[in-house]
Amino acid sequence: MKQCLVHGDFSTEAVMVKKDSAKVKIIDAEFAYIGPAAHDVGTLLANYIFSYYSHKLYPTEESPGFYKNLEDAMKTTLSIYLKDLNDYLTPDEIKSTVSDIAGFVGCYIFARIIGRIKTFDMTGRPLSEVKCVDIGIRLLQRCTEITNQQQLLDCIFKS
Repeated sequence: MKQCLVHGDFSTEAVMVKKDSAKVKIIDAEFAYIGPAAHDVGTLLANYIFSYYSHKLYPTEESPGFYKNLEDAMKTTLSIYLKDLNDYLTPDEIKSTVSDIAGFVGCYIFARIIGRIKTFDMTGRPLSEVKCVDIGIRLLQRCTEITNQQQLLDCIFKS
């Protein structure tokens, strides 16, 4: 497991984007530490998954297709992250990191659904909780077999 400086509590709430700009700032790093490279992208993807299934299974009148934007955001985030890893890791290390990401996503899903700190997107949305728990189980059962982006996305989006 590759180590690096990680945020430690990374989610969409820690990202600030200036309107009409490509500038991005990451905030709220009081839990930063040297740890697994897959940790932050794993927790970010888990947060995307919570919001994705919350919006897909409980659409609002204002934005009934918002979940599609979240799906695109997950795919783009993962694609850019894995592309950038090519500058630092060997192909085998990248495969191992993808497996680690799958494991972190699965663990984080359980931590936020059955743990003490609940995720807002799941409040009052039992169908979303059940779907996310199912994904968490699949990811944890298969994390060592998940070695590329498509396998990870299939585990998230295909029942």
